[in-house]
Order: sequence, then structure tokens, then C-alpha cells
Amino acid sequence: MRQPALLFTLLCLSAAAHAADDKALWKAVFQLEDPEQQKSAATLLRSNGAAGYDVLAKVARAGGEHLALSVSAVQVGCHMFGGRISMAGRLEGSQLPLSAVKLATEMLQEDRALRESLLGSEEPFDRALALMVSSSVPGALPGALKRLENEKEARVLSVVEPASRCAAYRTGERVNEDAQRLVRRMEGATPNPRCDQAGFQADALVEGLAKGTYQISGWGRSGDDFTVTMKRGPEQSTHLAPACAIALYDALAKKGKYEPGLVVPLTQQHLLPMSTRDAAARRAVRDLPKFPEANRNRLAADLVNAGYAVPVKVTYQGGDMFAQENELEAAARQGSPQALADIDRFVFCRGTFGAHGLAMLGYVKTPDAAETAYQLAQQCPRALAAGTAALLRLKDPRGLQLLNKALEDTAFAEDDLYRAAIEAYTPALGRELHKLADSKDGFRVKEMIQVLKTAGVMRD
Repeated sequence: MRQPALLFTLLCLSAAAHAADDKALWKAVFQLEDPEQQKSAATLLRSNGAAGYDVLAKVARAGGEHLALSVSAVQVGCHMFGGRISMAGRLEGSQLPLSAVKLATEMLQEDRALRESLLGSEEPFDRALALMVSSSVPGALPGALKRLENEKEARVLSVVEPASRCAAYRTGERVNEDAQRLVRRMEGATPNPRCDQAGFQADALVEGLAKGTYQISGWGRSGDDFTVTMKRGPEQSTHLAPACAIALYDALAKKGKYEPGLVVPLTQQHLLPMSTRDAAARRAVRDLPKFPEANRNRLAADLVNAGYAVPVKVTYQGGDMFAQENELEAAARQGSPQALADIDRFVFCRGTFGAHGLAMLGYVKTPDAAETAYQLAQQCPRALAAGTAALLRLKDPRGLQLLNKALEDTAFAEDDLYRAAIEAYTPALGRELHKLADSKDGFRVKEMIQVLKTAGVMRD
């Protein structure tokens, strides 16, 4: 919501307050953005219980209910749910609605009676927020789901599955049976997607995919128009609208075939309605164990980064994170401490594939250049050989320490290593190479010795 519209909405809401206590609470809400009065304002709102919450909820909703639920999810540690709400609608200027929902969330975490009373509120937003917060309080979610067993509002039901997954992650509680019953009700209340595009014969498309004569080959977008691409032979393609893609997925699943390309891409499209993204995600998360094993980890990462919780831990190869950004981010979103540590190294090592001129630091005769080359060579696998070449050219003894590993994987820097060794040869380099040659049968070590002898710089 744009700032002028937001302020107008808040002024209208505050103008409706008649009682002196209401006015005091509204004044306190606006003071949440004042560092000097923030603490006392929060104390006043907390002390007024349901009345304080009511004012906070109105302000939070003024910034958008989806955004408010997202912020609350992050606040209680359910990061996998927080990302599922598009953050494109972040508020410009005033952050008051965000401050309001954060304080409201804290109140619900602390006040059991208030939290449980809101599960019976007439406002779907209140019920959804209370359910989300319940996922972070040990022992609270099972009772919350029981209270909502007759829930029919899609906005509330959409919180059930991520809240149950969050509870399993945060508190260890398993509420799968109750949660799935509510999720099925939401799916039953939602019209089944249909493949009714002009000129399409859904049965023929399903049959082609089931037999493997048709294949999902990707997706495309033109403005707001998103489609999944199906190849029907070398020359023909069919472009499936999201509802059609989901309908075909369901039809294939009934035949025992699960095609992730029909649903996973939909979860990542921020311009699609949340109901469409969520519908695709429910199917993808549910059927993740049935997707091809070779692609399962990548698909799980796609889903996590789109903001959905999955029942598996995303993994990545920690030694060399090249081409693993997606998996690294997903692991971090799932709370992996190692992933958070590896992000620092990944960012430091960005752009080191193929060395990108790193070996030329050998021409910069400064301590800073040597230190940069060393740090990159030591921390970044794909910069090891190029960084070692720079150190050899600088005649820095650390180059000899790294030489053995650098020769094991020259990573497109073989020529840089050989030229640096020839042009900056030292007796210490010769001794190191002979030591390596005597201790192991390394092809690259023997080849470098031969190169140096051929160049006439190494004689023994």
C-alpha cells in the first residue's frame, strides 16, 4: 500500500475511536515509530490485552493481511512460511503496520487466553494469526487445530499446513492427521482446476505425457501471461495456462505419474495469484518423495526458496558451492548453521569460476595483492590454481604450500601455473616439485617438472 493511502486508512481508523481509552491506545500505536516513546507505548498496548491487540490488528491489516501474516511468521521463527507471501508489497515510508504486527505477535505468544480467544474470532485474520503464533508455542497447536476443526475460510485454512510443519520444526510436535484433515477441506472447497483452453484436448495431452511421447520442456512468461511449455514432437509445442497445468498434473497423478515440471515452476511466479501458487505447492510438497530421486534435492530447494516447507532437508556440497546457490539458500532458509557460515565464503568467492584474471595479481608487486591471492586461493576451490599462480609469480612462499592441491585441479588455470613457474622459477620451487614427485604419482607434478626442464629453467 502506498504511504498516502496507508496514512489515510490509519487516520480513518483512529478517527473512529470514541472512548478516551481507545484514543490513548491509538496514540500509543503511532508512538511505536518514535524511538523515545516506543517502549512506553508498547507497554500500554500490552497492558490493555484484547483492546490493545484490536488496535494493533487494525493497523497491521491496513498494510495488507498477507504481508502481516508473513511478518508474523518470521517473527515466530517460521521462516519457511514467511517467504511464501510475496514481499513485493513492502510498505514504502511508514513501517507502522509491520511494527504493529510484530507487537501483536509477541502479545499472542505471551498471552494464552488472548491467543485462544482469537481462535473463535469472527475475523478470519485473527484466527489465522492466532493459528500461526500457536505453531511456535509448545503444546499450543494441537488445541488450536481442534478449535478450528469446522473452519471453512480459505485464508485460515491456507495457514494450517505451513503452521503444522513449523511446529514440527520448532517444537517437535506432530499434528499431521488434524492438519491434513483441514487441508483436504480447503482443497475440497476450492474448484478443481480445469484444462479448458480453446483447441485443447486434455485427455490427449494426459495420454501423451503418460506414455512419454509428450514432454514438459520449461515455461515462459510474457508480461503477466505465464505458461508451462509442453513439447509434442520436434516441431510442435503446447503452452499450458497455470490452471491447465495443475489439472494435467492431477490427471497424471491418478495414473501414477508425477511430473514436477507442471507444478513446481508455478510456485516461483510472484505475479500468479497466491491461490494458484499454493495449489501447485501443495501437490509438489505432497508428492516430493515420488519425484525422480536425481532431481529431488533441487526440486526441494526450489520449493523452499519459493517459501514452502518440505519434509526433507536440502543438501549441498560444501567443498565447492559453484552452481549450488539454490541449494545453499534453501539450506539456510531451513535453518542450517553450516549453510549460514558457508554463505560468507560463497559471497567472498563469487566470480572465481575460471579465475577471471586472478593470476594477474602476480604482476602487482604489493603485499595487498599477495594477501588477496592467498585468501582467494585458500578459501575458494575454483580460485586455488589461479591464486597459486599469482603467488608463485610473486615468489611468495605460500604459493609452495598450496602447489600440491593446485596441481590436483588446475580449474582452467593450468597455463597460468606453468607460465608463472617458468617466469618466476626459484630453487625452492624445484625442491618442492621433486619432493611431491617422490611422494606421489601425480601426473601434473611430473608434467610441470617436464615443462620447466623443457623451458631450460630447471636442470636437475
